[in-house]
Amino acid sequence: AARAVLLVDLLGERPDDAALAAAAVGAGLAPGTRRLVVVLAGDDGDAIDAGAVAPVGWGAVAVPLASGPVLVVDVPEDVATRDAGRIVRDRLVACAGPASCGGAISPPYAGFAGLRRGLREARAAARMARTEPIVVQDLGPARLLVTAPEDAPALGEELLGPLLHPEPGIRDLLTTLETFLASGASVTVTAAELGLHANSIRHRFGRIRAATGLDVIARLDDQLLAQAGLAALRLGGPAADGGPAGV
Repeated sequence: AARAVLLVDLLGERPDDAALAAAAVGAGLAPGTRRLVVVLAGDDGDAIDAGAVAPVGWGAVAVPLASGPVLVVDVPEDVATRDAGRIVRDRLVACAGPASCGGAISPPYAGFAGLRRGLREARAAARMARTEPIVVQDLGPARLLVTAPEDAPALGEELLGPLLHPEPGIRDLLTTLETFLASGASVTVTAAELGLHANSIRHRFGRIRAATGLDVIARLDDQLLAQAGLAALRLGGPAADGGPAGV
């Protein structure tokens, strides 16, 4: 399968996804493993040792793309998604020394389609990097700026997925969130718009916080993340495969 994929590429065609997946599995790349993509910027990118960037027990492969070198790093199951990029960034900065190279580190995604999403996000974020790599997950609501249109639904589901179930009680939470943000973040106006008591609105936001981790009433950053999630959902339909696991 690997030879066939290579020959397809040498013939100037792009292998189909099924053939690529078969070759990847045959080469030992488990499809369920979460992987993040590191896009390196600057002249020092080729000198970065992939093995040194990955902690012990993490796999790492340097990939020489035509657009510049990237690293693909396997993230173990017991490492939280929110921590993986920061761990790799710290090791990358240590490897590069005082003159750290710029670049960006994608969130870890499962599935082979997740590799493409990670590369798109890291490439977009790397354009903003100067002296230190950017961790895409640390961009907060600005993640929408580095998200390709085809990845927007997946970002929306990542941020607000628990609110997207069809059950009426869950959909009411999403309606409450949309009304709250449209009202200028006013509990009083939201209650009036929905014909509910203000305490009922606050109770709903407690459920939203428990479901998504976003404290929309108390934290401006979380309000902005919720707005980014809603904007991402408006850009497309159901989330694509390859979304992050273990958020």
